[in-house]
Amino acid sequence: TSDYIETLLSLVRNVHFRVLKAQENIEQLKRMINEWAMVPILTRKDSKPDNLLAIGEREARFNKRYKDIEIVNEEIQRIIDENYKLYFNLLDESFYIRDDYELASSQLESDEIAIEEDLAQPSEL
Repeated sequence: TSDYIETLLSLVRNVHFRVLKAQENIEQLKRMINEWAMVPILTRKDSKPDNLLAIGEREARFNKRYKDIEIVNEEIQRIIDENYKLYFNLLDESFYIRDDYELASSQLESDEIAIEEDLAQPSEL
């Protein structure tokens, strides 16, 4: 029975690490997309509401945004492929299994990020 328990523990740990890696990938994507998705392409000159949009530099801004989107698109494709392989267990275990210390520290970091995000959002009264 101890062999059965060790085998079961190994299988559960394997699935756990794969799920954590997939979740990390999705969080990374969200951060990358939010870097440019929440920033307007065109802004007003001098940030005054009376001024018109600064369209003189729109071509350069559109090109820069398009390059940013292309970079994120490549990363999305990589992460989708990686998550597919994680889901069907097609990757070598060394790719996603880390030691317990690294796992604990990454979990602590994600908890701290979640707390910071909660504090950054305005409270509803």
